[in-house]
Amino acid sequence: MPGLIFKDLDGKPVNPASQWIAEQNAPLYDLLRPGMWMGDSVTHALHWKVSRRARFAHCRWILKGTEPASVARLLIDKAKTKGNFVVVPNPSNPLKVHIRFYTPLLQWLDIIDIDVTPTPRASGEVEATAHSFSAGLCPASCPCAPLISAANFFAPFKDHGKNLLHLRQLKNLLIENGIEVEEVVEWSGSKRVPDEHGAHTLSEEVVEWSGSKRVPDEHG
Repeated sequence: MPGLIFKDLDGKPVNPASQWIAEQNAPLYDLLRPGMWMGDSVTHALHWKVSRRARFAHCRWILKGTEPASVARLLIDKAKTKGNFVVVPNPSNPLKVHIRFYTPLLQWLDIIDIDVTPTPRASGEVEATAHSFSAGLCPASCPCAPLISAANFFAPFKDHGKNLLHLRQLKNLLIENGIEVEEVVEWSGSKRVPDEHGAHTLSEEVVEWSGSKRVPDEHG
């Protein structure tokens, strides 16, 4: 998004050269996505503990009190307020929201896809499927990052729960704008699903699968 200045962990602008390199690398990185090349069956066969699922998050959202177009439009208009989120225009399908997130530290690139179902349920609820994953091992601020990551696609690495965090930041954006959200976490990446402790009273969470860590129940 033109004019967006990436921020570091302290909320200060990152080095302009680093941002420029990251933005130039992003289209090819987004196209190649070497972080997703290593299949789960291959990593299991090689006895590697870290598969691509350790850098991938998947959620389903059930949205109440809204329309499909309103959900997509809100995400597109407001995502930049949540941090280093850059929305990639998709005029051919306005209900498919494509976002690139640049991490505050070194601008690793994470790819986010949110598909809003065009037809509401009979109950009037709208469903959306959200995915976020790490594009590759090398930070996007590094020259030739997509090619370096492609050459090292077999190297295991984790997302440390950041992809799930991205999806929850966007979910909370919907909540802050008056949309009731029920979340089903299908896959949470390499971290256990954090407990929000009612921080957003409009959100109800159901966990079906939590990745490589156990999720504590109400009894701990």
